[in-house]
Amino acid sequence: MIDYGKTFKHLREQKGISITSAANGVVSKSFLSRFERGLSDISFDKLIRLLTNINISAEEFIYLAHYREQQPLEFHYEETKDYIGPKESVKRSEKN
Repeated sequence: MIDYGKTFKHLREQKGISITSAANGVVSKSFLSRFERGLSDISFDKLIRLLTNINISAEEFIYLAHYREQQPLEFHYEETKDYIGPKESVKRSEKN
């Protein structure tokens, strides 16, 4: 299982951002510390907001989390195409 808290902490520290600044307006400093240590789970919404605070996109974060854990992430259209509705498929094909 991917440890997203460790990845978040690594990225935050690499950018020189304090835990207080990263948590600002989203969660408490103590909650963020627990998440980074793997002691608390976090909602997707809060994680996205924390990533905004450290200027990392969700796509970058997920890719880097998998890379750090040596679990390369691949996208398989065939496995997900049933989740795209017909209208979305038409819109996408019109753009291409």
